Amino acid sequence: MTKKTINGFYIVVFTIIAYYGALCEMKNLRISTSLFLSIVFVILCCILAVYYFRKDRTKEDISRTDYIIIVGILILGILFRAVCYYFLNVAPFSDFAMPTEFCKFLQENGPYTEYVIRTKELDHFQRYYSLYPAWGSYMLIARTLFHIFPINADVLFYLNLFLLIVTYSCFFFLLRETVSKKCLKITLLFVSFFPHAILWSSIATPDHITVMILSVILLLWGKCVTIKSEGWGKYVPVILLAFAAALVNLFKPLSVLLLLVMICSLILLLANHEMHIKKTAWLLFVYGGVFFVSNSFLSHVNERLISDVIQTDVQQATPFYILWGYSVNEEGIWDDQVASELINEALEKQETLAESIQSLEGAAKEMVTEHVKELPAIWLRKFQILFYSDTYPCDWIRTDGSNMWIDLFLRYKECLGVLFSVLNIASLCILPFSLRRRDALTLFSSLGWLGYILFLVAASIQTRYRFIPLMTFQIILTAAGIEEISCCKWIPGRKS
Repeated sequence: MTKKTINGFYIVVFTIIAYYGALCEMKNLRISTSLFLSIVFVILCCILAVYYFRKDRTKEDISRTDYIIIVGILILGILFRAVCYYFLNVAPFSDFAMPTEFCKFLQENGPYTEYVIRTKELDHFQRYYSLYPAWGSYMLIARTLFHIFPINADVLFYLNLFLLIVTYSCFFFLLRETVSKKCLKITLLFVSFFPHAILWSSIATPDHITVMILSVILLLWGKCVTIKSEGWGKYVPVILLAFAAALVNLFKPLSVLLLLVMICSLILLLANHEMHIKKTAWLLFVYGGVFFVSNSFLSHVNERLISDVIQTDVQQATPFYILWGYSVNEEGIWDDQVASELINEALEKQETLAESIQSLEGAAKEMVTEHVKELPAIWLRKFQILFYSDTYPCDWIRTDGSNMWIDLFLRYKECLGVLFSVLNIASLCILPFSLRRRDALTLFSSLGWLGYILFLVAASIQTRYRFIPLMTFQIILTAAGIEEISCCKWIPGRKS
């Protein structure tokens, strides 16, 4: 397969997914005055961005004034989140309220004293954290914080702000060497002020930790492919990268995806003679060895800590996710409620959670094999749900109509969907250029974004899951896309 064929296939697949995602987003917006005003607002922002780039895009050194502006963007982003959290009356529920409720339960009733296995003897919290260890990892962090601070949802909001600072810092150090100062500032504006991210920061979820770790992984990846030092020091970024990939696995099962993205990126870089075979082989060898050891150790310690708190075994509920991802109702349409009924029935019949999971393994395989013909329709439906609407965080805003600011915000929430569609389109501007010059960062980000979307479509899905690729890989692509747009000759007043 020639390099041109690979490039063409890559561009076509990425373009179809990104544009169709934007189309699904816009399709679900209702035609109204607020939608029209939102589009006008976004267009004005784009015009201002073009005017901002009217001069050249040279990569000057960052001055003290630039540092003040960058820190100011971060501070304003934190203030905006605080305003939304306290004045929009965001109310966590379901999974998002679970860490706080569980710690309050332990405070009122004391820790579990008896190790139990039978399903009927488990309470709601034990069953939940046993079946979903990713939330168990988050619970351990929340429980540690609640040993220091009062048990209150505000503490987890402050944790989100801390994670934002770390993520923001990673993007700063990552992009300051690869894009111009203006592009760097606009990218950091996206991180701080993208409405979806501001609303999402009010919710307690392990996704915030996943985003932070992925930003660290992107930073370390940039170091791995550009490091010039000799000796063992050149393997330090690779070792840290492998450890970070093992760490993110505690909150999202992304290690295999990251490995595939890394291998594909290295192969494409080798094809363009931007990486040496010897360096690539050693990089993969060190990464694989460190990851295997780190992942085994962290997984064992994490499961042991969760078990000690909930006093029951931690399970790997893979058949649950297969059933949720591929259950079909009588009309032949994907419906995860069918899977939920099968799961609840198994939990009621079997003696232990392990037996319930084992009993569903056959059902999960049968569900997939019986509906092979419906797989394209299932994947398409899940893709539409993934890109259903960017306004869904507004569903957590509680209002009785007495607060005019909340009502005004909800009236113009369509702006969120318009902004997301523009973000998708801006991301595409980098594709031909990243393939031409084989920039390692944009290549890794575009493959990571593409792989993550396909991973979500293949697994069980909720609209909120796209927050992670949006705030990591797509931010990088948007930065690179804006950088390429700034080179266009049609920008008024731009110096060539």
